[in-house]
Amino acid sequence: MESINNQVQSVRQLLAIPQLAIPSYQRPYRWGSKNISDLFTDLATHQDKSAYRLGSVVFHQHTDSEQGEMLDIVDGQQRTLTLMLTVKALIEVLDNENRSGKEKSIRFQRQDLREQLQVLRGPIDAFMQRQRFPSRDSEFNLRRNYLELRRLVARPEFDEQQIDFLLNRCQVVCFVLQDISEAFQFFDSQNAGGAIWLLTICSRHFTCASLPVMRPISRPRRSPIGSACQATSWPICSPSISIGYASGPRASRPATLARGRWISSRGST
Repeated sequence: MESINNQVQSVRQLLAIPQLAIPSYQRPYRWGSKNISDLFTDLATHQDKSAYRLGSVVFHQHTDSEQGEMLDIVDGQQRTLTLMLTVKALIEVLDNENRSGKEKSIRFQRQDLREQLQVLRGPIDAFMQRQRFPSRDSEFNLRRNYLELRRLVARPEFDEQQIDFLLNRCQVVCFVLQDISEAFQFFDSQNAGGAIWLLTICSRHFTCASLPVMRPISRPRRSPIGSACQATSWPICSPSISIGYASGPRASRPATLARGRWISSRGST
């Protein structure tokens, strides 16, 4: 795995990482409509800039006995999943356009953007096939936000300039931790409301003048991740994507993406 520690990555580079995972100790996905509105306002406001920092993503790198080397997202889950849903919605818009049979593309006249979205299709679909979301809150919010994002990216004003800006000029700063105890220490400090630990890491690798500017985003209060919920499937009102959840890290019926639905390996429930 190519090291991304202390590296600035574009959204396209971030979502192309094949080893992304959400660990079982993460709090539920809680971003709502205001967070999405803020994100799209930022995209429209700053699209003329050569680069725009969305914040940081902190990973714990480890080896899984079944899936090999993985990068668990310790901090940055909310924005990473939202960016992933946004790009998935863009891929759906592209697919719908291709199915329309029109000789000339309307939304995607730039071949480079079409190719970039096609490349991201594989790692995003693979993530959605293997990732389990133990929380009903995550299930609800992922579904709701995808529908909202699909509506937003389908608007004519979300044009190729904004798509290019999102994929290639919006950036995150990545930090990779090797020690699980360090990852838990960081996770606890962040959920307690502190960011001193991250600033300490930043100060080791950036001068004060080059520290990335991070937009403050309110953190919802952490709630326990449910471990007793049954594996389930449900539609997302879309022919191409659905997101579900399974129970805990030892779930015996892993959710997989197939024919536009999250289903269990033993069939839909």
